[in-house]
Parts: sequence; C-alpha cells; structure tokens
Amino acid sequence: MIEEMIYTALTDANIPGVTGVDAVVMPQQCDYPRIRYQRVGVETIQQHDSGDVCDVPSFQIDVYGHNYKQVREIAVAVRATMAAATDFTARFITESGDDYEPEHRLFRVSQDFRVWSD
Repeated sequence: MIEEMIYTALTDANIPGVTGVDAVVMPQQCDYPRIRYQRVGVETIQQHDSGDVCDVPSFQIDVYGHNYKQVREIAVAVRATMAAATDFTARFITESGDDYEPEHRLFRVSQDFRVWSD
C-alpha cells in the first residue's frame, strides 16, 4: 500500500528534529515538529505504451512546528526524501505556502505530490 511506503520513507529518512510521522490525524498531545500525510485525491490516467488505465493518488504532506525556520527546513527535507524514494515514484505538484495556526501556535508548510508504484 502506498501509504505504508510513504510512512516508511519519511520515518527511515530520520529528518533532524522530527518527532513523529502521522497518517491523517496527529495525536492530541504530541511533540513538534511533526509530519502529517493524507491522500487528497486520485487521478485515473491511461499509460501511453500499454494503453492500461491506472489510478495515481495525490498526497498532501504537512510539516507542523513551533519554529518557522525549522518547519521550512523540514519541508525541504521531505521534498528531497520523496524525490529519492526507491519503493515508489513521487512527483512534486505544488507547495501551498506557509501557514500559521494561532489557536495551536503552530507553523505549517503543505506540499502536494502524485505518488505511484510499479
């Protein structure tokens, strides 16, 4: 399952400072910075060479933390980790920019990727 491969890639990368990697929901009481990922869509495409149809899911990967500079650095490391993955292919789509959640005092950077495996 692609979600498990993403989890493994992000945890095995041992990105400095990251205290956890979570699918969809982060624990209520947790340490930061953290990475959260979730499937946000699926695009059905037809392969040019074979004509086969396959689904290519899109994932959003968020980095949360109390320190803006650290969140930005971790986001760069996440992008590099996804690009270097060997169990799947990840194509960077977009970064939706920086955000701040005042109620939790957290900075956030969100990135979207299309991810598939052969």
